[in-house]
Amino acid sequence: MKTSKSGLKPLPTLTQVVIPAPVQPVQPVQDNNTYPSVDSVLQQIMPSVEERIRTLVEQVLLEHRSDLTSRLRSDIEMILGEIRVSQDAQSAAGNAAVSVTNQLFDPSKR
Repeated sequence: MKTSKSGLKPLPTLTQVVIPAPVQPVQPVQDNNTYPSVDSVLQQIMPSVEERIRTLVEQVLLEHRSDLTSRLRSDIEMILGEIRVSQDAQSAAGNAAVSVTNQLFDPSKR
């Protein structure tokens, strides 16, 4: 089978396919800045930023205060328990000493 090369058409190049955009004049950059300055933007948003920061700090402090309060309560209960145990031991030792002393110096036992 013979293929006829005359039947193939050449492919167009990219420049032949792409339609160029119409040329528009470039507008010059203006010297005056139409955008707001950083200072003016900060001046406008700072009240809301400060309020948001204040709210977040208060929330964090309340959470930490609650946690600290529960830890402190637990520590105080533990210390008071240790004091009670110590006092009970001292009281028992004191009662035993009084009992021995009473037995040694009890006139009825002479």
